[in-house]
Amino acid sequence: MKKLFLGLAVVLVVLVAVVAYGLANLDSYLNENRDWVSSQAGAALGRPVTFGEIGISFSGGLGVRVEDLRIEDDPAFSSDPFVTAGAIDLRVELLPALFGNIEVHHVVLRSPAITVVQTAKGLSTSTLGSGEEPAEETPEDAELPAFTVQSIEVSDGTLRYVDKTASPAVETVVSHLDFTASNVSLTGPIPFEVEAAVLGAERQNVRINGEVRNLQNPEAEFTLTSRELELGPAQPDVPADALRDLEVTGQLSMQTAGPRVNATLRSPSGTFAGAAYGDLAIDFGMQDQVASIGKLAVALFGGTLGATGRYDMSKADRPRFDLKTQLSSMRLGKIAATLSPKADGSVQGELGGTLDLAGAGTSWEQIRTTLTGQGKLLVRDGVIKDVNLADAALSGITGVPGLSSLLSPDLRRKYPQAFGTGDTVFENMDWKLAVRDGVASFDDFEFAARDYSVAGKGTYALENRLDLSTVMTFSQALSDSLVEAAEPMRYLRNSDGRVAIPVKLFGPLPGIKPVPDVNYIAKAASRQAVGSLLDKALGPKKEPPAEGQAPQPTPEGAASDAVRKGLGGLFGQ
Repeated sequence: MKKLFLGLAVVLVVLVAVVAYGLANLDSYLNENRDWVSSQAGAALGRPVTFGEIGISFSGGLGVRVEDLRIEDDPAFSSDPFVTAGAIDLRVELLPALFGNIEVHHVVLRSPAITVVQTAKGLSTSTLGSGEEPAEETPEDAELPAFTVQSIEVSDGTLRYVDKTASPAVETVVSHLDFTASNVSLTGPIPFEVEAAVLGAERQNVRINGEVRNLQNPEAEFTLTSRELELGPAQPDVPADALRDLEVTGQLSMQTAGPRVNATLRSPSGTFAGAAYGDLAIDFGMQDQVASIGKLAVALFGGTLGATGRYDMSKADRPRFDLKTQLSSMRLGKIAATLSPKADGSVQGELGGTLDLAGAGTSWEQIRTTLTGQGKLLVRDGVIKDVNLADAALSGITGVPGLSSLLSPDLRRKYPQAFGTGDTVFENMDWKLAVRDGVASFDDFEFAARDYSVAGKGTYALENRLDLSTVMTFSQALSDSLVEAAEPMRYLRNSDGRVAIPVKLFGPLPGIKPVPDVNYIAKAASRQAVGSLLDKALGPKKEPPAEGQAPQPTPEGAASDAVRKGLGGLFGQ
């Protein structure tokens, strides 16, 4: 970039040389020696330079117009021109010029187009000024006089940046570029102002004010503002992502390793991924196309998101990110509706936790396959719409012999929060996760509702498929009621005396299905059925004798006990 500034300064010097020659020979001499002037400029820049007619006027000072300027690019980078301009106008103070002191009142570049190319070798501007030294002066040659420039103006310019390190190449265009700078000198300071259209906008949508210090080792302070900066085109039924009332303030320095930026970004409102945000604040630095995020804070989805990390844009087609995030009080329903319109209203709750993620890509399909990370998330005061986990799990076992009367109307009336609605209402849901190879693995998954809890582990494929193996454990009161409704349920009590059944949760979100392990439950319930059958077939067990009395065995009793033990062992009793 330093060479770009110096290269443009060389062009300006050459143009001033044109002015000097113009004073002596005017239009005819300049046009006759146009090839010599362009060769001298080309030798200084290391690029072929051509231009059209040169015109001279004396209205309001000495005026010079150079038409159809063209500076070729280094062929090692591009076959397209580096700079083209429809016309360049210079206005020079006439009286000082008569005494050999060129005071340029202003320079105007009309409709210039500048192309900068990035390849594995570096930027195309890096070879500016690397041409041969100008030929030895002829007797007609004159020393370039000293000069000053009061202002430089660019009108309706275009700046193209082409990154050929990406596959395919990525092109960024800044159009409708208007630029003004005053008090131009190599040592500065140089105030400047830029207005331009970026990110494909048809009209100017950003404005930059600032000051450049020392063109030989450029440093600048700047403020960028935009009333509304759209980040991409709108999609059907989804508004375009946009930063509103944007303000970016920072410092830019040109170093050997490349440009370096330290800046702060503020935007009080806007949209991201179709969702409204507020109070966006980012403190970041950038060098070698890598942004280091020292702080990111934003109000999003009814809560807040904080983050630190880095974003590597050195590969434009697959930028890499590494973020550590903290979520607080974010509304799960708003997140679900943003991720999938079909999920709108399917889930509610307040999301919080921490999540560290790394990956690469510009689309979800790219990011999904590269995403890695870990975290711990929690949801409070939630609702899963259109599915009742407890009702579905218990309804799934009513076909087991002895459990058909399990979900009686009395039981449903007694526990309306568990069975009186088609939704699942819960108090909290916590889980740890690790992401790798397109799959999020859940450990220590815990879900607590008023009358039951669910615990387990499993996976969520990022293609949208859940697969959890869990145990649903009912409260002591509900466990007692379940046993009262269906006596075989007592065989499903755990060591705490609470009924617990294995349940599989699987399917796409939303629309997961709870499926109880019927085989396990049937086996447990069959213990009671086998016991009843044995009692009927072999008679009730003998009561133990009174204390101090010996039992009175009988042949029939001994045989019955033997059969009972054998069948009981067969059925796991």
